[in-house]
Amino acid sequence: CAAIDNMPEDYLEYNAESLLLSIIRRYETLGATNETLINNLSRLSDVQEKSQHHLEALRQEHGNSKLTINSELSLLRDKCDKRKEKNRQLEMKINLHGGNFRYKSEELGALLLAINNLADQCYVKHYGALKEISILGKLDMIKEFILEKRVVTQMAMQAVDSMLAADQNHSKSGVSNQLRASKLSMGNHNKTLSSDQRNRL
Repeated sequence: CAAIDNMPEDYLEYNAESLLLSIIRRYETLGATNETLINNLSRLSDVQEKSQHHLEALRQEHGNSKLTINSELSLLRDKCDKRKEKNRQLEMKINLHGGNFRYKSEELGALLLAINNLADQCYVKHYGALKEISILGKLDMIKEFILEKRVVTQMAMQAVDSMLAADQNHSKSGVSNQLRASKLSMGNHNKTLSSDQRNRL
């Protein structure tokens, strides 16, 4: 009745068949549109549900990542605090022993200077250029030079000892000859005195 009430008063004057066909076509169009809208709504609902699930998964993953990051950050802070404390203690030790470090540094510098001076005095050619020889090489060179000098000194001392021994033997031979000559002279003198004494008697 409501549909009829909405119809124009002279609707009966129009072609009834044409009007019904128009209504049917309109109904079919609206039905197809409604079906399309329902399908779109269903598809969008599926998309929205999947998106919601994905969002929940992302939120859960974000929460887990946040917990992991906070835990790692806490560990890193602890390590950083320990490292700072260790550095502070090392700095205190350095400040306490700074004078000793400077003394050791000066002592090392003096030692290197002494080695360089000795290497300059004990230079051996087969070691190469002096400025290119390492500290250990210079020490080896100094050792070799000293050993060679010691051998030469020992040989010289042996030669001197041999010469002194020869001179001593020669001197002893001369003294022995002189003693024998003196003994013979004294013997002859005693014999002469004895003869004189007998003659006097």
